[in-house]
Parts: sequence; structure tokens; C-alpha cells
Amino acid sequence: MTVLVPDMPRPHLCSFLQTIRDLRIWTNPCMTNLRLTAHHQKIRASEVTRVSRSHVRYIVSTRGISSVQRNQEGWLASVEDSRLSHFSTPMPESSSRRDLTSSPFFPESSRRSASRMTSHADTPSGRRTRTSATPSILGHSESRTIICAISEARGVSPSVGMAFVDVSLGEVTLSQICDNQSYVKSIHKMQMLSPSRIVFMSTVCPPNTPSTLYLLIRDLVDDVVLDAFDRCAWSELAGLDYIEDLAFDVDIQPIKVATQGKFYAISSFAAFIERQFSISFSPNSLRIKYQPSEDTMMIDIAAIQGLEVMQSLHKPKSKHSLFGLLNNTLTPMGARMLRSNVLQPPTRQENFIDPRYDALQELTTDEAMFRDVRKSLKAFNDVEKLLTKLIIVPKSTDIAFVEEQINQVLLIKGFLESVPNLQCALTSACSALLVKVRDLCRPEVTGRILQYIRRIIEPDVTYSKSALDLRNQRTFAVRPGLSGMLDVARQTYKELTEEIHQHVDDINKAHNTNAVLRFDNSRKFWLRIKTACYENEDMPEFFVNCVRKKDNIECQTLDLIKLNLRLSDTSNEVVIRSDAVVQDLIAVLRTEAPHLFRICESVALVDMIASFGQLATTHDYVKPEITSTLALKAARHPILDRVSKTPFGTCTVC
Repeated sequence: MTVLVPDMPRPHLCSFLQTIRDLRIWTNPCMTNLRLTAHHQKIRASEVTRVSRSHVRYIVSTRGISSVQRNQEGWLASVEDSRLSHFSTPMPESSSRRDLTSSPFFPESSRRSASRMTSHADTPSGRRTRTSATPSILGHSESRTIICAISEARGVSPSVGMAFVDVSLGEVTLSQICDNQSYVKSIHKMQMLSPSRIVFMSTVCPPNTPSTLYLLIRDLVDDVVLDAFDRCAWSELAGLDYIEDLAFDVDIQPIKVATQGKFYAISSFAAFIERQFSISFSPNSLRIKYQPSEDTMMIDIAAIQGLEVMQSLHKPKSKHSLFGLLNNTLTPMGARMLRSNVLQPPTRQENFIDPRYDALQELTTDEAMFRDVRKSLKAFNDVEKLLTKLIIVPKSTDIAFVEEQINQVLLIKGFLESVPNLQCALTSACSALLVKVRDLCRPEVTGRILQYIRRIIEPDVTYSKSALDLRNQRTFAVRPGLSGMLDVARQTYKELTEEIHQHVDDINKAHNTNAVLRFDNSRKFWLRIKTACYENEDMPEFFVNCVRKKDNIECQTLDLIKLNLRLSDTSNEVVIRSDAVVQDLIAVLRTEAPHLFRICESVALVDMIASFGQLATTHDYVKPEITSTLALKAARHPILDRVSKTPFGTCTVC
């Protein structure tokens, strides 16, 4: 439940917010009263309190509250505005928190949520499980591990330093915010980036007296683990050393210049590294950037929800939202960049807005280039996450991990082979942004990395989604002649595969059946036989592990199981022998991580702009002129314009 209360008289606001914080509200949209408990504690007038009670979202406007008075049972707010859609019922005199959560008015999921929040408030750290089944109002379509270390300076205008480390994407965002006593900007930053864990100094966490920032984050940021660590870990000198060791070589000096004097942001990054979290990065492989709060627009969570920016209120899984309308991207990287720009739009016109407008105008006016760019983007896979897995140093390796690394090399190879098509599509580009992307994709950059990969990996080997094809591609990925023992193991693998196929042919001939060979990662090779083959007779006894599924029988034979075991052992040996060769290649790819990440970001940016171009051309949108005066001529609501069956009216605002 989200409750937003702006500009209410201070006495009423204090009682109202304290009541919401204590979770003492019954929800029932049929009633038109708000009964509040009589708890007293000073709360700042500018504070916005947000509490998750159920999947239903509540927004209460002061426009509808005519009076607040106290009686024996608590505080009662009379509501006049009948247009408000959600209210709360009066609370019984003897109601307590236990009675409330066990009430039949709440579904079982709401009771669990309430108890989890209560326990979380009583402990300095507690896990809130994020439910993947319920779409987030911020558009979280993928699971990501983001860890934040935070520090603050006490004072009238406190400075808050934050270091967000996205372990899933290998990206670090440093930020230092000059906030006010209500920490509105800091809380907003937390809500936008949605970290899964936040690290505080132990001195500001229970059992010590918790700081105001700690209490606000505990109450207002959902699905997060709060962690405490020794204060000595927050060190500016250590943070600068870690930047020197982990940032891209070309980024070290620009980062130091951008973070000069930002003590709290740098020391927070040091605290994350000192805390470790069982994560180790390769040297000079992290994307570290400083993000000032002044360069982005701050959009309140309630506004994001009410305006349906990321998700429709009526159909959460539909595309009837601003993000759903804009999202015509063809790559996962482009979708992530679009989401970030929608939630935190850049405000610098000269550096961000105008170059993107120029690139978009060029794509929409040059139909051939636009078509070629969209076609080339379809071949790109999500290499951004793969590169992150490569730069994280593993603590231990097994067969599954080695197989995954070979898969990653094949995907990176396919990604680099797709880059020349994008570079060729942008040959006629003239706008500064598209020219910069074209230069980053030039053969001198990508060709060198691809050439080194092809020295070790067969040129015609590609990543496959089929389990059997992928295993075969891994087996023959490394070029022959680089390892004699590897070549011998692969020959054995080939002979065993042929023996399995021969075994199936012998079964079909001996029993006059039509068994088809199938493969999956759990059972390895198995047989599929039509049920009609054995309608009038029993299956031979040498068929084992028989399972009937619709019109088919899935089974194996003892000889096939034995061959599977021998083939698996041989495949594991091939993987181990291949890993000895591939590790040298992975070491080279780690050194080339800065170039590969920049290519990923370029592809994502072009994909986002091309998505805007697709929307502009199909809906006949026009380029706006940014001036000091706002004027809208023949404007249309983009969502209603899409979902309305009849032509929707336009409006003009000056």
C-alpha cells in the first residue's frame, strides 16, 4: 500500500504518518472513513511514508480530507471527495496488530507480508523475498544482484555517499547527494536502483541508536537486506586504490576527476570491496562511473505508478504503459538502457537530449539505414551479462562451470561476428552520436579480438539452443592440433556417438519398430516410440525406464544407459582438455573487457534510439522543440491512442 500525503497541516500529518508507519490500517474500498490510532511522534512535514500492505495501491489526497479530530478510539479523518477510489474502514476499539493481521479482511499473502515487515523492523537485517510472479511497478523484468554501500555526513544539509555495485552487469555507480533532513533524494535513488542488499556502518544500526537515514530506508525501501559492517572499512584512500585497481585503464583519471572531493562516495565503494560478499573481480575490468544527481530528473514512485510509466494499473503484464509503448528494442541491453532512461531521464540538453534527437531524426528520415540497423540488431545476444561472468574470478571450478565458460566464449564470438553488420548499416550516418557508435564498431577494434578467438575456436562453431547441438559444438569448439590428448578424446567421443546410433538402428531392425533417438541434459540419450507400435502386445523387457506421454513411449535400454555413461565421461574429459586451452583465451578477453563493454553500450544506445524511431514512424510522431514555454498542439494520449478502438480526440495546451 502506498500512501502519499503532501502539504497537510503539521499536527494532522504527524498523526497520520505515524499511524501508517505502525501498519494499523484496515483496507476496504467500500468505506469512506479513515480511522487512525493515537500514536504521537514527531515526523517531518515533507516526509513521504510508503508501506507495502497488499498488491492494491492506495493514494490519499489531502484535497479529500476535510477535518481530523480525536476521540476515545483514535484519530478520525472525514473524507469529502467521492472521486477517491480507495479508503480505510474504522478500526475496532480493541484491535491490535495481531488482531489486524489475522483479520479475514486480509488475504493470506497480506498476513505473511505484515509479519515479515514486523520482524524486519525488529532486527538490523532481514530478508524480504521478492516475488517474481508479481510484476514490479518499476519494471523489473529480470533478476539482478545490486549491492549498495552507504555513508552519510551529519549536519543541517547532510551529504550521502552511495556506491551501487551491479554484480549481474559488472557496473559500479558512485553518487554523492547533498540532501535535506528528510533524505528525499537519497531514498529516491535507492528506490530507482532497487538494491538487494545495503551495507551501513555498524555505528548507525541497532543495537546502537539507528540513524534517521537507516530508519527511512528500513521503512521505505522494499525487498532489501540491511547489513552492518565496521566503520573502518569506509576509507577514501582505500577507495581510490580500488578504483586504480578495478576500473578500466582509460577511465581511471576521469573517475578521479569526477569524484574529487566526494569523500563519502569513494569511501562507500571501499566498504563494498572490504565487505567482499565472496565476489572477486579481475583487475581493471569494472565499469565504474560517477553519476551526479543534478543531471537526471527525479520522478516520485507514486507518480511513476499513477501515470503508469512502467506498468499498467489495470493489466500489469500488458504493454499499456509508457515503457511498453516505447519498448520496441531488439536486444536485452537496449531494453535495460531504455528502462534506466525512463525512470531517471537525463536533463542535460547539450550532452544528452540534442545528440539523441539528431540521431533519431537521421534514422527516421533515412529509411534504408533505419531498416538495415534494425535488421543488424536482431543478431545480438545479451553479451553484457556474459562479460560480467567472465570478469568475476571463480573460487572453484567444476565441469558445469567449465562448460558454461565455453558457452560464453561461443556467445562472445557470435556477438563480435554481428558487429560488422551494424557498422556497415551506419556507413552513411552523419549525426555525431551515430558516427561515434560506428567508430567504436570499426574492424580495427572488433577484428583484433575476433581474430584471436578464431586462432583457438573453430570459425564455423556457433552457440546453439539445442542441448545436443550445444554439447557437440562445445566438444569440437577448440581447433584440432592445439592439444593431442584433446584430439584423442574427441575421436573417442565421435566413435561412441556413432555406436549409439548403430545401437538404435539394430533395435529397429530386430524388433520391427520405429524408435527415434532423443537427448536431454538429465537423461542423456533416450528413445521415443509410438504407442501404436505396441497396442496389441507388451513391450519387450529390455526396454527400461518406460514412461507413456500421450501417443509416445519414452524409454531406454541397459546398453544405451551404459553407452550414455561412457559418452558422458568422454565428454567431461573433452571439456577439461578444452578448458586448458580456453583459459588463455578467457584471460585475453578479460583484458579486452573495456572495449567489449563499450561496444555493448553502443549497441544498446542504437537499439534504444531505433526503438524510438520505430515508434515515431508508425505513430506519426514529431520532434518537439525545447524552449522556455510549454505549448502542445494537437496532442494525443499515447496509451489511449493505442488501446482505443475509435479515434481518440486531441487537445491543444498553450
